[in-house]
Amino acid sequence: MTAEQLWSSLVTATGHHDPLPLTHRGLAGMDMNSQRVRFLTSFLGESRPELPQISILHSLKLLHGDFLNKYTDGDQGPMVVAVSSIPFLDQRQKVETLYLAALARNPTTEESSIALEHLQSNSNNPSESKESEIAMAEKLGDLLWASRNSPEFMLNH
Repeated sequence: MTAEQLWSSLVTATGHHDPLPLTHRGLAGMDMNSQRVRFLTSFLGESRPELPQISILHSLKLLHGDFLNKYTDGDQGPMVVAVSSIPFLDQRQKVETLYLAALARNPTTEESSIALEHLQSNSNNPSESKESEIAMAEKLGDLLWASRNSPEFMLNH
């Protein structure tokens, strides 16, 4: 994907509000301190959609960049906060919701098992305490972060 396509996909999947329409291309007329501009300029010269691979710099920016870390955080990521706070969804349905948002498909049986195992790890007290809600939101954020950094997302979305 080009940098703009990648930005559009990340914005859609994370729930970030971008004041400019996703169809706006280039950097002209944009606030140079905006997250969008910082993200796009970090990928200038890196996008080569004809090659089915990304550069090391591209990967590192996604793995450790501020934007993705902020928007997959259990406390402030709009998608993670929304999914984790829906009381009528069980853990399996929350995993499915994140997969649909991130990859536009339901998880496979294996992916679902791995995700549910992650959500249930270190959950000695399944009560609805504030601490367990925070831990669940953080784990859901981990799942969204992992899907955003997957080869499937990078090449297909």
